[in-house]
Amino acid sequence: MPKLIIIITNLFLILLGIISVVIPAKNLNIKLVRMYCVFNALVGIITTILFIFKIPNLIFLFLIIWVEVIILYFFFKDILNLKKKHDLWVLLIVFLVFGSVFYTYESFKILPSYSRFIECIFIFLLSLIYYHNELENPKSGFIHKNPVFWFVTGFFLYYGGTMFLLLFAKYFTGDKIRFAEIWTVYNLLNILEYIVLIYGFICYRRTLKA
Repeated sequence: MPKLIIIITNLFLILLGIISVVIPAKNLNIKLVRMYCVFNALVGIITTILFIFKIPNLIFLFLIIWVEVIILYFFFKDILNLKKKHDLWVLLIVFLVFGSVFYTYESFKILPSYSRFIECIFIFLLSLIYYHNELENPKSGFIHKNPVFWFVTGFFLYYGGTMFLLLFAKYFTGDKIRFAEIWTVYNLLNILEYIVLIYGFICYRRTLKA
């Protein structure tokens, strides 16, 4: 069952990557989501191949976390209209936090549960700020037709759902059955995110035709 879930997850990820490339991206936030999807698709393929041949791939999990934080920061910066002068400070603080956590608690040989937890909190809070702004000052009369809403919702569900999951997984690495169950839930949340992001691109395509 876990292997089947991994295959399905990667199929959805590849489909998402293809859709994100095929649909023309005119706005900066769409281009950043495309970058997020393509990067994850490429890394997902690489890590799966390494997993099949039983080659260590944990370094790619750290790479995913660090790159995702940068891409999604600029995505939320664009849709939340954050001031450009804060970029350097925000990224500097983020890297200092991740660097400190990595140096103190982690290495490339263990699951990056603490780094992932920090990333999840960061994206989850930015998603909440977006929802708050939409409630206070809606930019669209039909939010369900707004692709940005679906992109944020995909991130909100995935990062909110996996926030504590890898922290728990860290304590079950020696229990193969329990760890496989946790990883299955993790992959299901991945699939949910990919489906929502795909729908976001479908909504964006409709806006191009309108």
